[in-house]
Amino acid sequence: MKTLLLALSFLLFAFATKAEVILDADGDPLLPGAQYYIYPVFFGPFIGGGLRPGKASSNSIYKTSVLKSFSTEDYGEPLKFLPLQKIGIIKTDIKLSIEFVHTPEGVSSGKWIPVKDIGDEIWSVGIGGPQDHEGYETLTGFFKIKEAREGYKFSFLPNNHLNETFHEEIEESFYLNRWRLIFTTALPYYIKFIKVPSERSWI
Repeated sequence: MKTLLLALSFLLFAFATKAEVILDADGDPLLPGAQYYIYPVFFGPFIGGGLRPGKASSNSIYKTSVLKSFSTEDYGEPLKFLPLQKIGIIKTDIKLSIEFVHTPEGVSSGKWIPVKDIGDEIWSVGIGGPQDHEGYETLTGFFKIKEAREGYKFSFLPNNHLNETFHEEIEESFYLNRWRLIFTTALPYYIKFIKVPSERSWI
């Protein structure tokens, strides 16, 4: 009887923690290294469009941040998802790095990285590596894509889990006249993935 209960418990646990395949807007599996636009699930004049590198303000403390376009017609800049292990498709339990296909000017790469404002408790999504944000606190770790109430959402798991000021899920915040991605509880950022058509792909 105990053996049966243990087996049932294991099966229930396995079912509850089963990783799901991430799907793009066409219903196809998200592929490592392929190019995608990240676009809001909801559509409307106050929702905005895709993601682009940019300054959070004219006197931004960061060289480059991840900002959301105001225009619903702007799909943003293409991104790619690179798993930390060799796999064929991306699932909800996969550790990832996320990066823009094109490296923005002034930084060493298009990779996303958590960066903390000086004199503030806000962590935002910056671009590049720690060397691109000297004097500011950054975190190392990995991203994951999670299923959400609507579409998907991002989270970041730092290697140092003792950081009490860090909130792992990415939300969106209207800050200094910009839509900025931040790690805090603000507005839920529900997204979908739109594959870049081959004729618009870059090498």
